[in-house]
Amino acid sequence: MAWNILDFGAESNSAECCTGSIQAAIDACCTAGGGTVIIPPGKFTAGTLELKSNVRLHLEHGAVLYASANRADYRRLFPDHPNIQPGTTDYPFNIDEYFIYALGARNVAITGGGMIHAQGRKFYHSDRFRKCIKQKPGHKEYILKEWRPGPTVCFLECEDITVQGITIEEHPLFALTLLHCRNAVLTGLKIHTDIHFINGDGIHLKSSQNVTISDCQIDVEDDAICFYTDMWERTPALLGNEDYTTSNITVSNCIFSTACSAIRIGFMGDAPLRNILFNNIIVKQAEAALDVICCGGESFFSSKGKIYKGPLIENIHLANFIAENVKWGITLNSDRNLQGDAGIRNFLFSGVRIHSACGSYLAGTAEHPLCGITFRDCFFKVDGFEVSEEKAPEYLRMFKNQTFPGGILLRHTCDVTFANTALEVCKEWQAFTAENDRDTDISGLRIKQSI
Repeated sequence: MAWNILDFGAESNSAECCTGSIQAAIDACCTAGGGTVIIPPGKFTAGTLELKSNVRLHLEHGAVLYASANRADYRRLFPDHPNIQPGTTDYPFNIDEYFIYALGARNVAITGGGMIHAQGRKFYHSDRFRKCIKQKPGHKEYILKEWRPGPTVCFLECEDITVQGITIEEHPLFALTLLHCRNAVLTGLKIHTDIHFINGDGIHLKSSQNVTISDCQIDVEDDAICFYTDMWERTPALLGNEDYTTSNITVSNCIFSTACSAIRIGFMGDAPLRNILFNNIIVKQAEAALDVICCGGESFFSSKGKIYKGPLIENIHLANFIAENVKWGITLNSDRNLQGDAGIRNFLFSGVRIHSACGSYLAGTAEHPLCGITFRDCFFKVDGFEVSEEKAPEYLRMFKNQTFPGGILLRHTCDVTFANTALEVCKEWQAFTAENDRDTDISGLRIKQSI
């Protein structure tokens, strides 16, 4: 069965919010056992909307669903939990007050050829800037206003999710987020936001499993697609599932453009990230083509004093991958605060071609070396860039506000293999450096210094 929001009082091209009408259609659909809620062609504005089990929200071609710019039209999902606001007061980082969300839902979907427009510009001072290290024009980004909503579309502890065919435009924070979800298909999406925004990630996955992402075009400000573990300081899980692993994920046939990392894997947390396959990916622009970071220690977020041991990141395969106009190539980095079995291991790069300004590096620690990394049928070209350090510093920061000369750096690694792989580096730079490495096989690495 289908429920049209017009039948519940929603009015197209109206200045009035139609949150109540759309939510009433969703509720009626759910009460009847499920079906499709139709947003027809036209322009509609709403505040917080909750999707429910067995409901498909379908935006027809020509439908634009605008997110309200008025905080009064949003509601707190977790009123007893503080918003996370790291940094200064001009940097609000909201993990609540979503535009569209589902909590604990099953068999839930957003489909169609329409658009979700988050009106991100209304949450920034577009005439005021601050300096940043990201690859933005003039290294400048807008100043945030005192408040912005949380992720535009967010599924929390849901199962059997489909998001297909829609466009998400001008999200002020993350566009599409899965927190602690199972069994999701995200396909045919177009996601775009202003490059001068802050934290404008495309697809953001945390503690989610069995996810297929395909045929997406993501042109955003922050990480195009990223994978973390653990939830935003909201543990234990509301619905009782205590497995925070991020695993069993495929990403294929996608095009990424960003001022930050095209693909980001890892950050803080205690649960593993494993079994992630990437195939047929094009990166048109990025600060880093692939950035893998594994760090422990004190939480960056609301629970100051909480100590993470760090995640185990393993079994990652990147194949048929082309990246151009990127500052860094492949960067794998573990910090000094890891504990237990945390670390990075078992990566395979095959058919990878990266043209970057700076090089690539694989950096572990003496206690947690990077292990089992293979490059097969790859090509790396490094043009050179104005550097801040004459050589790779002893501590490579997680976020790249330092540059140094070099094509490929190995530091505290074991069992790294290069097979039929070529490296071309500008003539002023040292092409290949290995420090405190074991069992490195460079017999299949061809090195050329550019003229």
